[in-house]
Amino acid sequence: MAAQQRALVMLPTIPLGKAFQDGALRSDITGALQGSVNLFWNLRRQ
Repeated sequence: MAAQQRALVMLPTIPLGKAFQDGALRSDITGALQGSVNLFWNLRRQ
């Protein structure tokens, strides 16, 4: 029980769930990298 009380005192944030960042690209854009963040290099317009 002491470890749980210590964690509540020291815990800076309480995660309440997941967050997703939406993104969309035009159909003539290629080379988009897949990842957890939007990366804006390696893009080409056909």
